Amino acid sequence: MGPDVEYATEKPNSNIELRIYPGADASFKFYEDENDNYNYEKGQSATFTLSWNDKTRKLSISDTKGHFPGQLKSRTFNIVMVKGAHGSDVALTAKADKVVKYAGKAVVVAL
Repeated sequence: MGPDVEYATEKPNSNIELRIYPGADASFKFYEDENDNYNYEKGQSATFTLSWNDKTRKLSISDTKGHFPGQLKSRTFNIVMVKGAHGSDVALTAKADKVVKYAGKAVVVAL
């Protein structure tokens, strides 16, 4: 989750609230590109994978693969473990359970 975006070419947001709903393993591929052209057809895009291991309570974020002009060099994940009312609102959560700085290199976060 992040702030509201009014148009595709708005300044990219480097802060993302990442909510984890414990109870099962999960993974998600994060994709991004320039948002305003067809350069992705020429390979100008980037991805990384977020994987949650419920048993070990660890979140793995893979290396970023790919590159495109204007790509963010780093971002902050405000990680929220959803439990009861904590993290279940439609608004951003006031206090994250963990804050992770991600600069495109693999990281494992214990929660």
